[in-house]
Amino acid sequence: MTMPHYQKVNNLFSLSDHLPSAAEAHGLICGFICAGNRLDGKSWLDPILGAAQGVAKELIENCKLILLELYEISSIKLQSFEFDFELLLPEDEESLQYRAEALSHWCQGFIIALNRAGVTEVEMRTQDAKDALTHILEISKLNYETIDISEKDEQAYTEVMEYVRMAVLMVYAEIAVEQEMRGSTSGGRQFH
Repeated sequence: MTMPHYQKVNNLFSLSDHLPSAAEAHGLICGFICAGNRLDGKSWLDPILGAAQGVAKELIENCKLILLELYEISSIKLQSFEFDFELLLPEDEESLQYRAEALSHWCQGFIIALNRAGVTEVEMRTQDAKDALTHILEISKLNYETIDISEKDEQAYTEVMEYVRMAVLMVYAEIAVEQEMRGSTSGGRQFH
């Protein structure tokens, strides 16, 4: 199961100023998945497409199809024990500044989704998970305009991207365990 190509998704979403970038949309999806939202449509589609009023119906339908595909792939990969979850980001051939901007947008979407679902670092049981959320928030504020193109910056970007990927897996696991514990003791909603 492979992710759609970033540029294909971003080209579609860039047809309207009312839609997020592909990176931010995927961050939002992953944040909602980590927060335990089920695929019931409104809980995660509306925050992504809700501002797109007045956008052509065909464009919205095409965006929905891609979002559903991203949701399905990301859900499966987050739950996998193979650690093959990946962020939807530009290819390595793109400029470092463009990729850093997309990573920042991805992190913004992730944090926004968790906040909308009421998840904060306070609820994380382990210090590692709390730190992970704090660092993702910091990366979301990255000043990508000051990035120079050097081998050192390329390596730093790769390390930060990998950190975010692993941090998301940690946050997912932490929330999943917490929700399973609450669900088994109180009959509440099971995490999925």
